[in-house]
Amino acid sequence: MASEDNLLSRIAALVAGFDDASWEALSSKGLLRRARKDMEKGVEVELGEEVGDSILIKVQAFLVSMPVAGPARATCTCPAPGVCQHILVAGLYLQSRQLAPAAKSKEISRETIREEVAYFTPERLKAWAGAADYRAGVALFEKNTLPTVVEYGETVLIRLMPSNIEARYVARGGLDGMVVPSVHGKRVAVASLLALRRSLGYELPESGVQKSLIEICGAPRTQKEILESAAAALEDAIQIGLTHVSPMLAERLVTLAVSCQGADLPRVSLSLKTIADEMDSILKREARADESHLLFLMARAFALTEAIRLGEEVPSKELAGAHRSVYVDVPEIELFGVGAYTWKTGSGYQGLTVLFWSNQSKEIFSWSEARPATQRFDPRQRFFGEGPWEGAHSPQQVACSQIKLRNARRTANGRLSGSTKTSALVLAPTPVGTLDFGSRRFTSWNSLERYFRGMQPLGLREPNPLGLVVVLEPTAFGTRKYDSVSQSFEWEVCDRADQIVRLSLPFREWSRDAIRVLEELTPRAETVWRVVARASQRDGVLFLEPISILRPEVVDGPVFQLAFDTVPVTSGALGRVDRGITENDSDDPSGEDDFGEEEAMAPTHSYSGQLIAELNRQLLRTAEMGCQNAESSSQDWFRRSVSDFYNSGFTLLASATNDLVLAHGLFPGDLLRLRYLAYLHTQTLGQAV
Repeated sequence: MASEDNLLSRIAALVAGFDDASWEALSSKGLLRRARKDMEKGVEVELGEEVGDSILIKVQAFLVSMPVAGPARATCTCPAPGVCQHILVAGLYLQSRQLAPAAKSKEISRETIREEVAYFTPERLKAWAGAADYRAGVALFEKNTLPTVVEYGETVLIRLMPSNIEARYVARGGLDGMVVPSVHGKRVAVASLLALRRSLGYELPESGVQKSLIEICGAPRTQKEILESAAAALEDAIQIGLTHVSPMLAERLVTLAVSCQGADLPRVSLSLKTIADEMDSILKREARADESHLLFLMARAFALTEAIRLGEEVPSKELAGAHRSVYVDVPEIELFGVGAYTWKTGSGYQGLTVLFWSNQSKEIFSWSEARPATQRFDPRQRFFGEGPWEGAHSPQQVACSQIKLRNARRTANGRLSGSTKTSALVLAPTPVGTLDFGSRRFTSWNSLERYFRGMQPLGLREPNPLGLVVVLEPTAFGTRKYDSVSQSFEWEVCDRADQIVRLSLPFREWSRDAIRVLEELTPRAETVWRVVARASQRDGVLFLEPISILRPEVVDGPVFQLAFDTVPVTSGALGRVDRGITENDSDDPSGEDDFGEEEAMAPTHSYSGQLIAELNRQLLRTAEMGCQNAESSSQDWFRRSVSDFYNSGFTLLASATNDLVLAHGLFPGDLLRLRYLAYLHTQTLGQAV
């Protein structure tokens, strides 16, 4: 009968490719299980007549209307809403019939589906889904930035990544015949069809992201205008001098940062906000204020604005940045808690970060929670609070435990989501003595310095902050002191070659207790401690900010948290610790702390390194006093250095330095370009060692 009845053959061929996942997407596992049981019991099913483009199928006392679009658009006379049990029985009945070869479903491929998919243009998708669902579908499509998984079989499986949402396109079933999760509806169908069209090389709709700002009080509208204004603001700061910056200039940068955020330039926005925070520190005369670092940030931001402005009409994601981190699902992962610390950004956000090590992938993971200071969030209290996942008592527990995460979500850089769908199984205290930290464990400070240089991304590539978290294994702990000038605690540690590197912890409101603990610690001679630290540099010198100490000899507390654990006041030795809570505050808008941008180190023992270091000093000297106040001696130095750069093979530096002094007076834009070129040469020299 099926081979003779064209409509029945078409519908039967359409449902022939449905698997359990397809049926479950239409209804639920429970309904599908009950429908299969009804089939096994021999429920009465009877084919009826054709009505238009549908076939009536009687299932018990109810009548199912199965259209040519398939089960997704079928209706039933029973009172249950949506795809009910009787529709599933009717579909399973058609699927189980012995069809003639002509009615059997054929596997499809890119070539056989091409013409059919070409018909579903963005305009037709919008007409079918409606304006609201179409916009939601386009937004879902744009959010899934990883390559879409497309599998061809009896149906086309489309898996949006990293959301992992699946849809199935049924050949000849049309838009109404698509199998999509019922909770998502038409927006998933739109997103999936757009992804399928992209894989086949067809046109896509314009981005749903706002491309320009509404003009308010003469504010810049287009990306180009905003970038030009940002570059002009940076040049103005160099023109008047970094030591003479005003609150008005810092506010101007903050305003431009907001404009960049609205113009889909989040990376430029963050750079400008960071520069404004550094200026604010200088204005407040804070200990952390550093004109040298400010000049570096400004040069890098200036280069970024020029790269976008002079590049393609639509900037790449690498340059423009992303508004939110992209997460991917990880079914199960085993992690070891190795430390936790609190932090605060220059803009006032405070937060808590917990670090984990993965033996399997040999990488550092982190979970963070942050809030603006106005919300009265205390990261120290959060450390002892609930979570961060179901099954975990507190961040304090997971920060020193071996755990298994199920249904976890992570970014490419290793940041873990605090999703409520994630569950944690706490297995045991972290076995710090047996962890294999691989390339992150250092017993030689020369190797550590080479690693640090290698982690500095070339040019405008963004760094991975967690790549700078390392594990030190000192052979000896040397002198320690509190430097009142730099307002930081320093502790010298030695490697196997008796070389020294400093554990350095700047004094901040949230690091006060950690400094007190470090002042009281005295390691036992017979033990081997490992220090989890974050690498950075100041004035070309490598510094390491300690986060935790891994002590294999203390069974009940192997991970000593410098920010949270305390040492008994009467004891100079580190024995059992008492945990206490002291005041502190909150988090960052993205839930992830800002490690900041670091400048690569160049070997200062070489002539080339000394030449570039002197260039940076002269540029800083000029930037501090301002181009408008630059002394003739500074211009004379730049003129003399041109030949030195040519003789050293630094032709780009020589040309840029020559441009700086060709005209009458120094131009701020040329100074920023030269500073950025010096940074690129520093990176190259540092990584070549």
